[in-house]
Amino acid sequence: MRLQFHDGAIRAFREHAERQVASHVRDQADKLQGVYDRVLAASRGKPVDDVKVLLAQEWRSTFDQEITDPQLSRVANVLAEGRRIEVQTRVQG
Repeated sequence: MRLQFHDGAIRAFREHAERQVASHVRDQADKLQGVYDRVLAASRGKPVDDVKVLLAQEWRSTFDQEITDPQLSRVANVLAEGRRIEVQTRVQG
């Protein structure tokens, strides 16, 4: 058996896949932004160790996995300083 694909079908498939990936990336970025914003709002004036606990809980509840050091410490330190983290997406080809 031999399969033949036309250039238009391959191009359409690739474009569809790229849209699906971009949509998934945006959804995950929105979830991540929500975690950071909730932790920032709930942790105002709290010490970094408390922020770490809150961040770990939010991360686990949102992504069903653990956030590990050094990312946990790095993010918690920024949020404990009262600074907002803005999630940005970038597509690399």
